[in-house]
Amino acid sequence: NTGTLASLIVSVDAAHTYVGDLSLTLVHEDTGTSVVLMDRPGVPATTFGCSADDIGADFDDDSAVVVETLCGSNPAIGGSVNPEGTLADFAGESLGGTWRLDVSDGAGGDIGTLNEWCLLPSFDGTDTDGDGVDDSVDNCSAVANPDQRDTNGDGFGNICDPDLDNNGVVNFLDINAWVATFNTACGDVDEDLNGDGVCNFGDYAIFPGFFLQPPGPGAVE
Repeated sequence: NTGTLASLIVSVDAAHTYVGDLSLTLVHEDTGTSVVLMDRPGVPATTFGCSADDIGADFDDDSAVVVETLCGSNPAIGGSVNPEGTLADFAGESLGGTWRLDVSDGAGGDIGTLNEWCLLPSFDGTDTDGDGVDDSVDNCSAVANPDQRDTNGDGFGNICDPDLDNNGVVNFLDINAWVATFNTACGDVDEDLNGDGVCNFGDYAIFPGFFLQPPGPGAVE
């Protein structure tokens, strides 16, 4: 996905004894923007920081829990926490590209494993068709298709892509190709435009809105 970010939450799952040794920084390599999620919680208030174990947290600017002063148990850094830096620094950037999580251990004697991390984005834009998918990443933004089904992988959802021969325009050639599958249990194929598993008049009704037009996310009758 390549939508424009409105906000971002970062989820981190790590097993490590003595989390006060750890620092986490999220980097968007394509833009160079970096944000410190956590920097040795408990330091410098205490010399060695939080002595408890493990991280299972969502770093969220809207959280009231300050990660620097948190030191719980099972895990030490858990739940929704406010990061050391500000994830709003990524607002306006594209989700697309390469993201990197830098993890450093600032002391010896303790070890751990980064089990999993992921980005939880919210996009800057609108949802024209009301299907729960933002227009900036919706493969058919004018017609609801929450499943984003795209059997030929061309970036257009089946429900707005009756261009079966992929020549860039919907015409009689596409209708003729579709007729060959009419009234069959056509399965998960391009001709099943509405995704109900059968090629019938429900699919045929989609053609008029695109006839002599290109397929596409914003195309609608």
